[in-house]
Amino acid sequence: MICPKCQAEYRPESTECPACQAPVVERPHEPMELVLVYQSGDMGRVMLAKSFLESAEIPYIVKNEEEQALFGWGTIPFGYNLLIGPMEIRVHRKDVEAALEILKDLENEGEEI
Repeated sequence: MICPKCQAEYRPESTECPACQAPVVERPHEPMELVLVYQSGDMGRVMLAKSFLESAEIPYIVKNEEEQALFGWGTIPFGYNLLIGPMEIRVHRKDVEAALEILKDLENEGEEI
């Protein structure tokens, strides 16, 4: 069983997530499809995007966030690491429309998806 809000796993006899009070559901057999909704090399913009999604209770992952400073020059001089690319925020397919609406004001030239 899994909580649809926080994705925590529970035993089969569980009926409710103690953290979210959401009814738990059976784990889906298909992998979760995550869709790119925002990318940027600017850590400030990514942090702002994350706070917008969190306030709207939209779960997300950020690809390449931790790896930015791992290789060579880090993010200098381009604002992101050229070896791994900009940071990418991805959400579940069902949340794409809402996430894009929330994040539309963060887009600027060269950073749209």
